[in-house]
Amino acid sequence: MVLLIVWLVLQIGIPFFRKFGTFPFTYRYATYSWAMFSKPRVHYEVSLFRRNSNGDKETIPDVAQFTSEYHSAKTRASDYYRTPAEIKDRFTHLVNYIAEREDPNFEYGVSIHWVTLFDPNEPAQWEYYANRLQK
Repeated sequence: MVLLIVWLVLQIGIPFFRKFGTFPFTYRYATYSWAMFSKPRVHYEVSLFRRNSNGDKETIPDVAQFTSEYHSAKTRASDYYRTPAEIKDRFTHLVNYIAEREDPNFEYGVSIHWVTLFDPNEPAQWEYYANRLQK
Protein backbone atom coordinates (compact mmCIF):
# COMPACT_ATOMS: atom_id res chain seq x y z
CA MET A 1 0.00 0.00 0.00
CA VAL A 2 2.83 2.40 0.86
CA LEU A 3 4.53 1.56 -2.40
CA LEU A 4 1.34 2.38 -4.29
CA ILE A 5 1.03 5.75 -2.58
CA VAL A 6 4.69 6.60 -3.27
CA TRP A 7 4.28 5.60 -6.92
CA LEU A 8 1.13 7.73 -7.24
CA VAL A 9 2.79 10.75 -5.64
CA LEU A 10 5.74 10.46 -8.01
CA GLN A 11 3.50 10.05 -11.08
CA ILE A 12 1.50 13.15 -10.22
CA GLY A 13 4.06 15.22 -8.32
CA ILE A 14 7.02 15.21 -10.72
CA PRO A 15 5.09 16.52 -13.76
CA PHE A 16 3.34 19.05 -11.54
CA PHE A 17 6.67 20.41 -10.27
CA ARG A 18 8.12 20.41 -13.78
CA LYS A 19 5.18 22.38 -15.10
CA PHE A 20 5.40 25.11 -12.48
CA GLY A 21 9.19 25.31 -12.36
CA THR A 22 9.90 24.43 -8.76
CA PHE A 23 12.48 21.79 -9.66
CA PRO A 24 16.05 23.12 -9.90
CA PHE A 25 16.51 21.53 -13.34
CA THR A 26 14.58 21.56 -16.60
CA TYR A 27 14.18 18.61 -18.89
CA ARG A 28 14.34 20.07 -22.38
CA TYR A 29 14.63 17.38 -25.01
CA ALA A 30 11.61 15.09 -25.08
CA THR A 31 8.49 16.31 -23.36
CA TYR A 32 6.19 14.04 -25.33
CA SER A 33 4.93 12.11 -22.35
CA TRP A 34 2.83 14.02 -19.90
CA ALA A 35 2.10 16.58 -22.61
CA MET A 36 -0.46 18.41 -20.54
CA PHE A 37 2.21 19.12 -17.94
CA SER A 38 4.98 20.23 -20.30
CA LYS A 39 6.01 23.87 -20.48
CA PRO A 40 5.08 25.74 -23.66
CA ARG A 41 7.99 26.61 -25.92
CA VAL A 42 8.73 29.95 -27.48
CA HIS A 43 8.29 30.12 -31.26
CA TYR A 44 9.98 32.87 -33.19
CA GLU A 45 11.03 34.08 -36.62
CA VAL A 46 14.53 35.41 -37.10
CA SER A 47 16.19 37.43 -39.81
CA LEU A 48 19.95 38.04 -40.08
CA PHE A 49 21.09 40.97 -42.19
CA ARG A 50 23.61 43.75 -42.59
CA ARG A 51 23.03 47.49 -42.99
CA ASN A 52 25.06 49.73 -45.25
CA SER A 53 25.90 53.38 -44.53
CA ASN A 54 22.45 54.47 -45.80
CA GLY A 55 20.71 52.17 -43.34
CA ASP A 56 19.37 49.83 -46.02
CA LYS A 57 19.11 46.17 -45.00
CA GLU A 58 20.72 43.59 -47.25
CA THR A 59 21.57 39.93 -47.06
CA ILE A 60 24.79 38.67 -45.54
CA PRO A 61 26.44 37.06 -48.58
CA ASP A 62 28.31 34.23 -46.87
CA VAL A 63 26.16 33.56 -43.81
CA ALA A 64 26.33 29.79 -44.41
CA GLN A 65 29.91 29.75 -43.11
CA PHE A 66 28.69 30.97 -39.71
CA THR A 67 25.56 28.89 -39.23
CA SER A 68 24.43 25.87 -41.20
CA GLU A 69 20.72 25.96 -40.37
CA TYR A 70 20.03 29.49 -41.55
CA HIS A 71 19.90 31.27 -44.90
CA SER A 72 20.18 35.04 -44.77
CA ALA A 73 17.16 37.29 -45.34
CA LYS A 74 14.69 34.46 -44.79
CA THR A 75 12.76 33.98 -41.61
CA ARG A 76 12.48 30.65 -39.86
CA ALA A 77 10.53 29.39 -36.91
CA SER A 78 12.14 27.23 -34.28
CA ASP A 79 11.11 25.91 -30.93
CA TYR A 80 14.33 24.41 -29.56
CA TYR A 81 15.15 27.16 -27.08
CA ARG A 82 12.92 27.48 -24.04
CA THR A 83 13.22 31.15 -23.09
CA PRO A 84 13.62 34.45 -24.93
CA ALA A 85 16.84 35.02 -22.97
CA GLU A 86 18.39 31.87 -24.49
CA ILE A 87 17.35 32.93 -27.98
CA LYS A 88 18.66 36.48 -27.53
CA ASP A 89 21.94 35.19 -26.11
CA ARG A 90 22.51 32.79 -29.01
CA PHE A 91 21.87 35.38 -31.72
CA THR A 92 23.76 38.15 -29.89
CA HIS A 93 26.85 35.95 -29.87
CA LEU A 94 26.32 34.99 -33.50
CA VAL A 95 25.97 38.61 -34.69
CA ASN A 96 29.05 39.67 -32.69
CA TYR A 97 31.02 36.79 -34.22
CA ILE A 98 29.93 37.73 -37.75
CA ALA A 99 30.70 41.42 -37.18
CA GLU A 100 34.24 40.61 -35.99
CA ARG A 101 35.02 38.66 -39.15
CA GLU A 102 33.20 40.56 -41.87
CA ASP A 103 33.49 43.96 -43.56
CA PRO A 104 33.79 46.76 -40.95
CA ASN A 105 31.89 49.16 -43.24
CA PHE A 106 28.65 47.32 -42.50
CA GLU A 107 26.57 47.00 -39.37
CA TYR A 108 25.34 43.44 -38.80
CA GLY A 109 22.03 42.75 -37.15
CA VAL A 110 19.40 40.29 -36.12
CA SER A 111 15.67 40.87 -35.90
CA ILE A 112 13.52 38.45 -33.93
CA HIS A 113 9.75 38.46 -34.07
CA TRP A 114 8.12 36.43 -31.28
CA VAL A 115 5.36 34.29 -32.76
CA THR A 116 4.31 32.85 -29.42
CA LEU A 117 5.60 34.52 -26.32
CA PHE A 118 4.28 33.81 -22.88
CA ASP A 119 5.69 36.86 -21.09
CA PRO A 120 3.52 39.94 -21.63
CA ASN A 121 6.39 42.19 -20.49
CA GLU A 122 8.47 41.27 -23.55
CA PRO A 123 8.06 43.36 -26.72
CA ALA A 124 6.83 41.54 -29.83
CA GLN A 125 10.01 42.39 -31.81
CA TRP A 126 13.66 42.48 -30.72
CA GLU A 127 16.64 43.72 -32.74
CA TYR A 128 20.37 43.74 -32.09
CA TYR A 129 23.18 45.37 -34.10
CA ALA A 130 26.95 45.09 -33.98
CA ASN A 131 29.95 46.10 -36.05
CA ARG A 132 33.68 45.74 -35.73
CA LEU A 133 34.21 49.44 -35.09
CA GLN A 134 32.13 49.43 -31.89
CA LYS A 135 34.78 47.47 -30.01
